[in-house]
Amino acid sequence: MSNESSHIRAGLDLLSTAISQRLYYFFSKQEQEPARILPTDIAVPQIKSVPALNIEEYVIVTMALVSHIMPGFFDTAIQQYLPQGGEFPEFGE
Repeated sequence: MSNESSHIRAGLDLLSTAISQRLYYFFSKQEQEPARILPTDIAVPQIKSVPALNIEEYVIVTMALVSHIMPGFFDTAIQQYLPQGGEFPEFGE
């Protein structure tokens, strides 16, 4: 696996985890949400010709790109918590 594809896979895994954890806390209606959903001890892959990104910026960039890489990514992530769907527009269209 090339270095670029491993960075993409790591970004998708991180984004999937962040979405899943955020939806879990939203739908479980826990009294107190954790202060941080994203891990602080992860090494953020750096993108050539882009200034160093922190974890939040890396997730935002991944969110912007994911609809071009995997068009159904958000639908799949949300479907776990809303199996009957909802009144949401299609993401990535």
